[in-house]
Amino acid sequence: MTSLQKKEDRTPSQPFGWLRSHDPVSQLKAEMDDLFSSYIPALPAFGRANGGQAFTLPTDLDVSETDDAIELVLDLPGIDRKDIDISLTDTGVMIKGKREEKKEEKGKNFHRMERAYGTFERHVPLPCEVDAAKVNATLKKGVLSITLPKSETARQPAKKIAIKSD
Repeated sequence: MTSLQKKEDRTPSQPFGWLRSHDPVSQLKAEMDDLFSSYIPALPAFGRANGGQAFTLPTDLDVSETDDAIELVLDLPGIDRKDIDISLTDTGVMIKGKREEKKEEKGKNFHRMERAYGTFERHVPLPCEVDAAKVNATLKKGVLSITLPKSETARQPAKKIAIKSD
């Protein structure tokens, strides 16, 4: 640390603290980081929560629908197929998984550990009945795709109801 740079002016995202005072967005970010760090001693940027507990992994999800099926697409980088569990429930699809933590290697000094490890669980409610026997899931390059074909009754067009007058 130089005499021009105070300790409180340094943040991991803004190494030159003196620039922060001229940028209101950076200053607001730094103030928010300071506020949260006073309540949360270990932030996700270090890959671990208090007491060495892993964080719940974020899972980005897209849900789309066609006339014949519902498709779920999740980004699950670094998660093996064997560590993912998919089940169809009465109310939707339950997707669970985990990414195992790799233990620190001896002889390495880590300057930053940002990759998250731990478990995730997502329940996705379905807008209609699906054919459980024809559900298909694939994992390619860290992207999980689940295709849920609609049941025969769900594929039929909505029935028009006539309104009677008095």
